[in-house]
Amino acid sequence: MPKTKKPLFSRPFLSALMIIIPAMVLLLNLTANEKHYVMPEIKTWTTASGVPVIWLVHDEWTARDTIEIRILFNHGYSNDSKLSLTEFTFDFLLKDTLPLSTTYINDRLKPLAASVSYKVQSNKSELAFSIDGRPSLLNPSIELLSAWLPEPSFKLRTFANRENALKSSSPQKQQLLNATFGADVNNTSKTQFYDPIQMDDIHQTYQILQQHIDKIVVVGALPDVNSIKQNLNSITHGFSASLITSPVVQVQTKSLQTNEGRNLLESYGGLPLPTLNQPKEWFTLQFWATYFLQEVNKENNANHVELRIEVAQPLPWIWWRIQHAPPILQSPQTNPPLDDGTVYSKPLLDNMIPNADEFETTVELFQERMLQQSKQTIWWANIATQVTQGNTRQLESWINNYTHDLNNFSYKIYQQELVNLIKLNQLHEVQIRQ
Repeated sequence: MPKTKKPLFSRPFLSALMIIIPAMVLLLNLTANEKHYVMPEIKTWTTASGVPVIWLVHDEWTARDTIEIRILFNHGYSNDSKLSLTEFTFDFLLKDTLPLSTTYINDRLKPLAASVSYKVQSNKSELAFSIDGRPSLLNPSIELLSAWLPEPSFKLRTFANRENALKSSSPQKQQLLNATFGADVNNTSKTQFYDPIQMDDIHQTYQILQQHIDKIVVVGALPDVNSIKQNLNSITHGFSASLITSPVVQVQTKSLQTNEGRNLLESYGGLPLPTLNQPKEWFTLQFWATYFLQEVNKENNANHVELRIEVAQPLPWIWWRIQHAPPILQSPQTNPPLDDGTVYSKPLLDNMIPNADEFETTVELFQERMLQQSKQTIWWANIATQVTQGNTRQLESWINNYTHDLNNFSYKIYQQELVNLIKLNQLHEVQIRQ
């Protein structure tokens, strides 16, 4: 091969490479963190009884993915005539309420790889069904629901053997609800509200639920859409849709109960929330909840923490219950001195601002977790029912915007959104001391 002093590449070409290569590296860096999330399609129809149905479907979902069916009701514990009545009705419904059966509903569904659960919020409730999408299991599961939900058999013997219907946190939660949204949340007398639940109350509450359906949400790949439509007609036979109740005006009253004694046994806190219109607001609440739980357990002063974020309109709020560890297990700084003005949660919430480095580490893990969860039907069922509350327009907006909001979620955005969401001057708390 002849030798030559001519360079392999011309100077203009090398100059161009020096510009192109850094630009490509910059482009790769800018797009490396961009994650592409599942964006399901929304389809709708109405059952024969007039109940709106929302169906979320995506090309990547198959019969191997669980089909989620959620029935939403415009009725919750703020509508109860007796304490915990709606919750107890759902709990009783999931027992042996199939005719001529002594088996609990989930025990009947288990061989079909299906299950049912319920969730009760302030003025919303839902029945949630997780069903195997394979036709050999899907069809008998749907048939069982069709035989059960229209006319469940509430058995007197089961009611007679029931456990105490009142949950330990219900009176305190009710105090918080009254303080946050007004003392007239329940249009009943205090005496009636705390009366024991009777069998007739269960029948009446279930009839009310049947006449106050908001929507049905279906998520997953349906092998036969027409068959599902017919089955939902059968399941909702005798049910009817209802309108959302009118908004409730928030009030500014203080609810602080302190019993004599220095030892704090339990504390219950509540904060009203504004309407959530954008995914970044929901992401902010998820981060806030994580830091809240971390802060509560920092001093090892909590035996149990329960935190609920309820965004159902018109009573969106956050409430929590903390069971405090005995004083012997707490550090000297854990339990503040007893004072009529002491609110345990306020100094806790004041210290919950993470530094930027901690946030950046957390947000990367959160984005990766969301990437995996967004592929699952159960995650989308929760978004459709518990975040957007079955509102088709809001759900469509959420689907279109959540990828952008997640990829661009930053420390600055978190701080800005938190100011609008968590207002400590609206904090209410109930303390139990001895």
